[in-house]
Amino acid sequence: MIAIAVNKGTNVKNVVVKKIEFYKPLGYEGQIKEKCLEMYVNGMGFRAIERVTGVHHI
Repeated sequence: MIAIAVNKGTNVKNVVVKKIEFYKPLGYEGQIKEKCLEMYVNGMGFRAIERVTGVHHI
């Protein structure tokens, strides 16, 4: 997180940088991806897969 505060009277910027302690990978787990691909190959559409699994296609 980077926060920038500007003092309007002097136009001095105060910058605060917060270090990330833990990185969480984006995306879904491999099992969910495999299940979605299996459903797609078997003829389900993106919206149907989304309704069943809760995984959004966007």
